[in-house]
Amino acid sequence: MSDAYLQNFKESKNKLEQCQEAKQLSSCMQCPQILECPIREEYVKATYSKLNKGKNGEFDF
Repeated sequence: MSDAYLQNFKESKNKLEQCQEAKQLSSCMQCPQILECPIREEYVKATYSKLNKGKNGEFDF
């Protein structure tokens, strides 16, 4: 499955993992900037979009 939603998800996941590695964290939950983090927000949105394929409120599992 190689679509735009999946590609966006992979890119945002990679950015998130790089950030965690740079900060030596195993999870965003340990980061004091978790609520204001644009990288995590982008990842959450990309994950949601990947699951619902751009349809509001619907998920394709």
